Amino acid sequence: MRLAPMLRSVLTLIRTAAQCVCALAGAFACSSDCGDAGCVSAVFADGSIETASQQLIVTACLNQRCATAELDLAAGSCRALTLSSDSRICFSAAAPGRLRAELEIHSIGGELAFVNGDELALEVTEKDTTTVVANVQRTLTYEAVYPNGPDCGDQSCQGASVTF
Repeated sequence: MRLAPMLRSVLTLIRTAAQCVCALAGAFACSSDCGDAGCVSAVFADGSIETASQQLIVTACLNQRCATAELDLAAGSCRALTLSSDSRICFSAAAPGRLRAELEIHSIGGELAFVNGDELALEVTEKDTTTVVANVQRTLTYEAVYPNGPDCGDQSCQGASVTF
């Protein structure tokens, strides 16, 4: 009968030791807070435009590369642009007589070479009256972005943000 309590104690000790070893091994294997988020360089521009028009013509340029799109806001609030394989302009109601505009230009796979000093231009025109309701021109300065954190050893991407 003495053997059973002694065996139970030994088994408990072995189980505890195994849990400690597993926990320690897991701590070494998972000691990083780094994730695996991808990184795409991008330019973002957003602001408020005074207009009640639902029919707009948008021209956006990055340096000498330009794209123009017509939007009927009654049919849809966003429109793809041909500045890159993933660029678009979106509008939403901001206040009576005002729209919020959001421009995004992504460089998928480095298709656009972003460098400090790039020129961004955005013009929004009311289609019916040909009145220019936004004329934005900015020189861009990019910041390095590390979506997994700067200490994770992955490559940075470039990001610029403009408010108008």
